[in-house]
This record gives sequence, structure tokens and C-alpha cells, in this order.
Amino acid sequence: MVKHRGESSKMGQAGLLLQAAAGGLQVQTRSQTVGAAHEERSSEQDEREVGYSPRVEEAPSGAPTGKKSHKERLTTAETRLDVLEASVEELYQGQRRLLGVESSQEEAESRIEKVKSLIDQLTEDTKDSVRHLHEVMTELTAKVMVLTRTLDAGENNTHAAPPQNFRAPEPHCYGGARDAKELENFLFDI
Repeated sequence: MVKHRGESSKMGQAGLLLQAAAGGLQVQTRSQTVGAAHEERSSEQDEREVGYSPRVEEAPSGAPTGKKSHKERLTTAETRLDVLEASVEELYQGQRRLLGVESSQEEAESRIEKVKSLIDQLTEDTKDSVRHLHEVMTELTAKVMVLTRTLDAGENNTHAAPPQNFRAPEPHCYGGARDAKELENFLFDI
């Protein structure tokens, strides 16, 4: 017998009753199976007293026809019960795994929503930055145009009046005389 999570293999312990509505499958607990076996034993005892058993019919040769005894039926029922208990445990494990997958899926979906909201926010921030840069560029382009016009206007004024040759005055040669007036004129010319 397969034991699951603290379940005992003792005959009197009640287990789960599984009913599959779609297939009409019913699993009896061990205590229900034992109760049915006990009823069969008492029925067998009654049959011995009477001397007739409808279950075990003999062939004309005197040999049994192949019907199972109560012990064999009980053993078969216990084996089937063990298989069903293992199947129920597998179903519960599958259900727990399914719940784990569903919670993981919900967590992933919430993270995806967070990422989408972050992407939307970054997209809006980027659009705002591009608009601001476009405004700054338009402003700077306007300033460059004003400066270009100002420079063009300044060049037009200088071209209208040709530049005059600037001639620096040259001092007279100092002859080395010791005349104060001539020295003063030389220094003044410089």
C-alpha cells in the first residue's frame, strides 16, 4: 500500500472520496472497502450454514468455474485502491504545479505591464526632449540669421567707402645738434 503525507495503511482510517462527475468514477475509502469485505464475510458465513453459494457455482466435473474468492477480491480491491490513491496524489501535485504556473503567469503579466508603462513614460520624456531641442535649435538659428545680416550690413558699409591708406608721420632725422627746440620737435613728432 502506498502511504501519502502522514496517511496510515491501517484498515480503519478514512481517506478521501474522489468522484469524477464526467466519468462517473467513484473511489471508496479504505474503511468503506473494509466494511464491504466484512459484509461479504458475514454473507459467506451465512452461505456455509445454508450450504449454498450463488457466487461459486461448480462445473459438472466438480471444479470451480473460475470465480475469485473473497480474499482475492479484497486483495484486488486494495491494489486498485492503492493505484487510485497514487493517482489522486498525482492529481493534487499537478493541481499544485498548475497553481504555481498560474501565479508565475500573473507575476509575469504584472511585470510586463510595468515594463509597458515605463516604455510609455520614456517615450513621452523623449518626445518632450526632442520638442525642447527643436525649439532651442529654432531659436539659435534665428540668432545666427540676425548676426549674419548684421555682418553683411557691416561689410556693405565698408565696401561703400573704400578704406583710406593710413600713413604714419615719419619723424625728421635728428641731426645731433644741441638745440633744445630741434630736440623738442623731434620728440613731438614721435
